[in-house]
Amino acid sequence: MLQHYRVVDLTDNESMIARMVLVDLGADVIAVEPAAGSPARTRGPFVGAEPGPDTSLPWAAWARNKRSVTADLDSDEGGSACVG
Repeated sequence: MLQHYRVVDLTDNESMIARMVLVDLGADVIAVEPAAGSPARTRGPFVGAEPGPDTSLPWAAWARNKRSVTADLDSDEGGSACVG
């Protein structure tokens, strides 16, 4: 339904459900995360009880099928890189 739309998501962690709904409806969602990655990546529970940015079960559920980049607004370079 929304496959013709690209969404740049500048929201915080509390809006992850809205991002998920947009992705589920077909939008291409690109989340802009802080330089260290989204704090939601540290929410438990974790796969195998091993905390880490790639083992957060809530992150895996809510951030599925979206793309993300980091942006360091405090540096001159900006630091944009794909984090998945």
